[in-house]
Amino acid sequence: MLQTQQAERIPETVSISHDENRTFDEVHARVHSDDKGKWDVVLPRTETVMQEGKLFFPDCRAYDCESGLELSSWATGQICSRLNIPSAYFKRCPAPLRDEQFNWWNGDRLEESFDESDFTDDSNAQPDFEPDGYKSQAAGYGFKSGLYTGQGKTERWLLRAKGETLRAVLTDRYTPIDNRMLLRCLHRSLPPYLKVQWMALDEESFHLRLFDPTCVIEVENGDPLMAGLHISNSEVGKRSVTIDAIVYRQVCSNGLIRLIKGKSLMQQRHVAVAPAHFVSLLQRAMQQALSASHGFLEQMAWSAQQPISDMESEMKKLASDWHLSQVFVEQVESRLRNEERTYQDTLFGLVNALTRAAQSLDAEQRYDMEVLAGKFLERRLAQRERDALPRANRLVALPHPAIESAKVLLGAEEVAS
Repeated sequence: MLQTQQAERIPETVSISHDENRTFDEVHARVHSDDKGKWDVVLPRTETVMQEGKLFFPDCRAYDCESGLELSSWATGQICSRLNIPSAYFKRCPAPLRDEQFNWWNGDRLEESFDESDFTDDSNAQPDFEPDGYKSQAAGYGFKSGLYTGQGKTERWLLRAKGETLRAVLTDRYTPIDNRMLLRCLHRSLPPYLKVQWMALDEESFHLRLFDPTCVIEVENGDPLMAGLHISNSEVGKRSVTIDAIVYRQVCSNGLIRLIKGKSLMQQRHVAVAPAHFVSLLQRAMQQALSASHGFLEQMAWSAQQPISDMESEMKKLASDWHLSQVFVEQVESRLRNEERTYQDTLFGLVNALTRAAQSLDAEQRYDMEVLAGKFLERRLAQRERDALPRANRLVALPHPAIESAKVLLGAEEVAS
């Protein structure tokens, strides 16, 4: 389901729109700046404890988070998933009840009293390790490594934090592909003629959109479409590294994402990643994405000649099928009225109204809407071609060059993990 409204706070997003002064180096600088204060630690799950809604572990002092880690909304959801606690319920609980829920379901630790004399007032003093575990003055719990009753060997967690905020809770099987690493690999693989069109960076995901200014089709004078590619990543387990083909409409900064056989051209999970192999996957996927987007340009331009006889009914059907909010539907209708009059009753106009309204969403939701819009365009064009053929010839290959191009691209080899 596409969520066009969020009950929780949307993470702060850094966006860059295209102009002649934006460069790949600026994107690189933004990502490096965002890296400040990030750190990771791997430890047995049973060495974590919650007190007053914050997470503690034995080496908190060494990581400059002696007062505990505040949980981001995303990390809270991950903890609930790993401990089988209903997330919506857990987030509504007051801090003391969240403590009880976490510590009970995390298991293998016993709440116990401690003696204040076990700790000194010296801020540089090292924590006291005792045979029965490590006592945290802040948490008031005894940490016990070892076996979790009935569960075999204790699961090991990878905690990803920034300062005193816990941003992700993953298993030790997770292989980080951080945004900095991704950019370093891209820097060795990107064709030099590609230009930055858009970037979004927040607490949960990273999106980078590049276009090819040498590959342009004009729907009419002053309304160019350009081929490009869309690169996405998440450092906190929200998504794989993906690469997609995209068509970019310059006059309104719209993007339309094209999946191949229903998938991204590259979809690399954060598990068992070999750097050399990863670079090879990036190179192949970028080449295929640019090729696919070049073919998609013709379909996008062709859609300007495809009328939609009942736009109101079409919008109602999309709203129902995609579970769109009324607010978003009204934004789409407003964008459609702002299109050139010749486009307002066409497939081209509707698709562009959808993708332009998507710019008001957060980066992940914008990506999802642009994918849906791309699927919608291809489905409608294919249906119109089938309807136009005589019944006896409907199994014959479609003659339009855009469809022929699509058939070649859809048979292209996929790049996947």
